[in-house]
Amino acid sequence: MKQEDLKQKIMEKIKEIGITKILLLLLAGVVLVMTSLLETEPKTSEKKEQVAVTDQSDLTAIKTQQKKYKEQLEKQLSDALLQVEGVGKTKVMITLKGTEEIVVNKDTPYEEETTKEKDSTGGEREQTSVSQKEETVLVTDREGNSVPYVIKQLEPEIAGVVVVAEGGGSEQVIQEITDACEVLFSLPVHKIKVMKMKTM
Repeated sequence: MKQEDLKQKIMEKIKEIGITKILLLLLAGVVLVMTSLLETEPKTSEKKEQVAVTDQSDLTAIKTQQKKYKEQLEKQLSDALLQVEGVGKTKVMITLKGTEEIVVNKDTPYEEETTKEKDSTGGEREQTSVSQKEETVLVTDREGNSVPYVIKQLEPEIAGVVVVAEGGGSEQVIQEITDACEVLFSLPVHKIKVMKMKTM
């Protein structure tokens, strides 16, 4: 089979499937890769220590980590959109709501004690007391320090996405970019803005 024929068959298949479906498949792949990277990332002692923010260096570490997470999302979205026909170059800005949330395991021991008393007239009285405490479960890290046992880490919520694209003047491109952001970040349409990039 000639190379020309092969190219033609591939183009026919792309037209048959539709560019929107191909885009959604590509974006679904990006989401799966992002999810697997986030899930397989080891929980380091540095992240566990962020549970209790005690000084300025902890706050700085959290802000640095949040900035890296934001930049990673922006780059991945920009790279994915670059592969879509008609979009062209893009500049992506993502805003986050809040910070990373770390959920720690808590132990809540429950005690119930019942006492029976007799008074001088022969009557009986029963008294029940209940006590319950909540304590953070601690584990020992590699350095031998006691740190809270982290159940899960929740990444900051995405508040909005702005995409400035060369093809941002086309209604079809705007719709495809908006659909992609909706799928990737579970955002409502009013939190996604697509604009045309100015020409130099």
